[in-house]
Amino acid sequence: TTTLTIALDAVPRVTVSGPATDGSGHGWPLYAKVTVAGPSGAADYTNPTNGRYSLTLPAGATYTLTFFPQYPGYQTIPKEVVVGTRNVVTNVSVPVAIESCSTAPGYEYGSDGEYETFDGTTAPPGWTVVDHQGHGQVWKFTDDGARGNLTGGTGGFAMIDSDDYGSGNTQNTSLVTPVVDLTAVTAPVIRFNQDFRFLGINKADVDLSLDAGATWTNVLRQTANARGPLVTEIPIPQAAGKAQVQVRFHYYDASFDWWWEVDNVLVGSQVTCVPTNGGLVVGHVRDQNDNGYVNGATVTSVDRPAEKATTAATPDDTGLADGFFWLFSSLTGPHKFTARAGSYVSQTNVVDVEADWT
Repeated sequence: TTTLTIALDAVPRVTVSGPATDGSGHGWPLYAKVTVAGPSGAADYTNPTNGRYSLTLPAGATYTLTFFPQYPGYQTIPKEVVVGTRNVVTNVSVPVAIESCSTAPGYEYGSDGEYETFDGTTAPPGWTVVDHQGHGQVWKFTDDGARGNLTGGTGGFAMIDSDDYGSGNTQNTSLVTPVVDLTAVTAPVIRFNQDFRFLGINKADVDLSLDAGATWTNVLRQTANARGPLVTEIPIPQAAGKAQVQVRFHYYDASFDWWWEVDNVLVGSQVTCVPTNGGLVVGHVRDQNDNGYVNGATVTSVDRPAEKATTAATPDDTGLADGFFWLFSSLTGPHKFTARAGSYVSQTNVVDVEADWT
């Protein structure tokens, strides 16, 4: 046995850093985990207040950085970085995922026409429910029969449930969109998720009006199962450039049949993710007695109580203290926020919320 001692010189190391920001309209700093593929095993979290990260990597190589946003609704983004002998600044702009738009803070669905996800318990603004028989057995948004969303959509949905109305009853009802302006749309469609369970002679029609509901033309008649999860798309070139377009979902000739569920209705050509007014508020809740951090505290906007967050520990992010919270505030300028926890005395601070910032 011979022992051979070899001294290896470390490859020089450089710093890869930069900010991660929102890339769908707000532009605020993004809280994200950043990992590096390969043997370096390097990882970091961005600072929630400015989005900055910093990684130390061996020089003279190409690395793939992956950004995992810690706020919901954003895409996971890979970024290839070529590292030479000097420090590298790599900025990354992370967009919201269109399919998760409604979960991203400060965003809502939009379109070049009309788009509706039916996440409330009543008819959305501008939509109407018509009872053609006057029996009160109409489209609802509360899933009284506990069917669940079978359309392939998520969250709430619109439903006419003939089975839930029971034997001896009949239904003839329409769900009607607002008047939609498609003057700037060249290739409009009607697209929606659905689950139509057929039984007997009940019918599920989609009708189109070009004169704000004065006259209607049938563009789809369903007299057989169209079971979900199912996306149905109907081209409506006759509506291109028209300013008074309406669509209705007409369910009729039904008596103790099954149901029709509809979700994610688009009248137009594309769905977009639209930023709403507001900014992010981040911070920590601490114990005033010993200066420790309080997890499980609730931080609430006094002027808009539905906007609130719960503080949590951050064991994976060693650079961020526990008791951390973040929330989206739709109110900008000076507003009060109150922290509450267990048997602590509540504390209220004024925060000057800046639009499109943290």
